[in-house]
Amino acid sequence: MKRKTIVKLLAALAVLTALSLFTTGCLPLILRDTVKEVFSQVTSEEVKSGELRLQDDYYDYVNAKWLKTAEIGSGVPAIDSFAEASMQTTTDLLEILMELDDKAKAYEKGSDEQMLADFYHTSMDYANRDKDGLNPIMPFLNAIKNAKSIDGLMDALILMDNAGIGSFIMWGVSADAHDSRKNALYVDTGHIGLPQKDYYQDTDTQTQKIQSEYKKYLKALFANIPWYKTDAEKCAEAVYAFEKELSSSYWDAEEQREIEKLYNPTSLDELIATNKTFDIKKFFIGTGIGNASTYIVQCPQYFTKLNELFTADKLELLKQYATAKVLLQTDYFLTSDLEKLHIAFNNIVNGSDGSLLDIEKGYNNVNDYLGELLSRIYVKDFFSEDTKKNVTKMVEMIIKTYEKRINKLDWMSDTTKQKAIKKLETMKLKIGYPDKWNDYSTLDIKTYEEGGSLYGNIINTYKLSCKKSLSEIDQPVDPKEWGMTAHTVNAYYNPSNNEIVFPAAMLQAPFYDESAPLEANLGGIGSIIAHEVSHAFDDEGAKYDENGNLNNWWTEQDLKVYQTKTQALVEQYDSVEVADGEYINGTLTLGENIADLGGMNCIVEVAKEFGNGDLDVLFQAYANAWRSKCTPEYTSYALKADVHSPDKYRVNEVLKNIDDFYTTYNVKKGDGMYLSPKERVKIW
Repeated sequence: MKRKTIVKLLAALAVLTALSLFTTGCLPLILRDTVKEVFSQVTSEEVKSGELRLQDDYYDYVNAKWLKTAEIGSGVPAIDSFAEASMQTTTDLLEILMELDDKAKAYEKGSDEQMLADFYHTSMDYANRDKDGLNPIMPFLNAIKNAKSIDGLMDALILMDNAGIGSFIMWGVSADAHDSRKNALYVDTGHIGLPQKDYYQDTDTQTQKIQSEYKKYLKALFANIPWYKTDAEKCAEAVYAFEKELSSSYWDAEEQREIEKLYNPTSLDELIATNKTFDIKKFFIGTGIGNASTYIVQCPQYFTKLNELFTADKLELLKQYATAKVLLQTDYFLTSDLEKLHIAFNNIVNGSDGSLLDIEKGYNNVNDYLGELLSRIYVKDFFSEDTKKNVTKMVEMIIKTYEKRINKLDWMSDTTKQKAIKKLETMKLKIGYPDKWNDYSTLDIKTYEEGGSLYGNIINTYKLSCKKSLSEIDQPVDPKEWGMTAHTVNAYYNPSNNEIVFPAAMLQAPFYDESAPLEANLGGIGSIIAHEVSHAFDDEGAKYDENGNLNNWWTEQDLKVYQTKTQALVEQYDSVEVADGEYINGTLTLGENIADLGGMNCIVEVAKEFGNGDLDVLFQAYANAWRSKCTPEYTSYALKADVHSPDKYRVNEVLKNIDDFYTTYNVKKGDGMYLSPKERVKIW
């Protein structure tokens, strides 16, 4: 398929990776020429009539025309500037992927090209997916069915976990929060079908609708299992009730941000002693994690609840629950009918409609499981080393400015300032792609004709990843590892390694352009860089020292002042009503709000010191970067679960605290964007 056809198909949906705008820390800019073009096109009737003033609602004013004309595409709950800017990267890689598929037989077995082509082919091969039916998951379903005891069920759960199907306990390997040089094993709560515990507990109309539809979804899944078909509704009700009880012990969204609550190191013997019914020892040994020196339990009260519910008298219920776990985590990769069931339920939760194109679903499957292989292609064909050098200089400029700002803080003592600056000085920078790629030489990807399947290929990718994770338990952390693929349009701060990371795909127009003025680039990649730097000093990042360890480096008085300032930001966002009766959770979003505010303060100062000081362009670029539309249902979900504030308020609430915004646009008392000087929050 030619590029023009691909672009036309993708443009019809307008968004490529669903939910991305609410999980990213930073979104793209509109560069100077585009900013002036977009801003000059703000000719909606509200603006013409004077009903819409930038002094009252800067975000709506700047984005007025786009907000009126942009449409949410099929199969996704939102559209935003991130999705629009990602079009080029996805188009480039999808075109290559489809060309690989056309020439699949020409590639050597085990080559990157062969694995990418055959994985994509199995995803697109709906005829064989339908013909194969439930065969890829029958080993798990039969193991559960044939379990005659709790011990037999444990064998089935181990089989599931070794294939990447979560049940009652999830685990992962990451840097020890108190010794960042060493990897530790973390154990956490099991898989649940709804987004989080609130969806089982809340009683508002929308949540009740989702609860009802979830039970229907479970019923439809159970109806595909011969031995449960006649009791499908009963099974669905029982599983829902069990999940509700189990999830009541989970941390809520706010608590999940508190690292101290999530860090509970214990030994295997201690876990065994406190779990009499769930055979921890058998499960851990069977899944390969039985020899860790320490187990960091992230939700201790969950294991108490699990011990209450995982009992022999509930064997049939536990088998139904385990069956549901298999179906919920595999249906999307099996038959077309099961895939449609999965999509239909997600549409209800998100308020989206329809489905992505098959080529998009195929691309997303490859990206999710073989993303690093796509990155190798992207870096080779589309990334410039000159860009890496230029953006590195901008990072140095921003960190230098951040250091100046810390030194000028009037609320922080010299003792704490020195430690904050030490953290800045030792902050590591990763740009573009990893120095060393992971080894995929033993991965076996096969088409249906070769005896493989889409889900079989997914299992193989999981097993390769799992093998790597198991080999890292109790071993030194590799500081050069990346947490994102190079073609990901995103960025992140990793507190355990005190590093900021910018994948190659982030460093492209309209994020960054060498020919653009500094203010335009600051409104884009500059705001992203400064935002990520600020995460080192948000309410959670500030708990880590320059070496990436949980270690309080604050004086007692400075910490009290800091917490007072951050509480003022919590209260500011708590007061924002997004929809009728739905407010931003200022505590849940505090870390991102601190990073947004700190980043904006920094790039304004950079523009004034190193550029022409054209803050009009900078602010417009910033507002355009965050333009988005999403369904009411997804807005509700995000307000409950997302640590980011809705995009509109990442613009308006931040700018309300920036003094230069007031002087740039003559914002006065009585205007919607006005906060009195005493109310403006100043932190970093």
